[in-house]
Amino acid sequence: MRDCRLLKEQRALKRKNANSQKMRDSMNENEFKGILELVKPNNFVASRKKTALLLLYVTGLRVSQLLKFQIKHIQQLLDKGETTIPLIKRGHTFHNITLSIKSRQWLRQF
Repeated sequence: MRDCRLLKEQRALKRKNANSQKMRDSMNENEFKGILELVKPNNFVASRKKTALLLLYVTGLRVSQLLKFQIKHIQQLLDKGETTIPLIKRGHTFHNITLSIKSRQWLRQF
């Protein structure tokens, strides 16, 4: 009887925790620019890091999705403003990614 009551309390606590998730803090543009300034300039690795940070920031991609990016995807983003990448663990589904004009300008700088 006591075990049953304890189990019910644990389930209720799990439901309560699941319903009360915190809102995530977001980064503003000035904070993002500050992070980009920390990356050492003028080499290929720095450009790659800045590009990755920019894509994570402006698109909301997950790191696992970013790892699927290839040079052709970045070229499509620069040319058309959009690209499609395959989703992981979803079979043959794809994720459409678009960039604003301002984001495309930032990407061209790197």
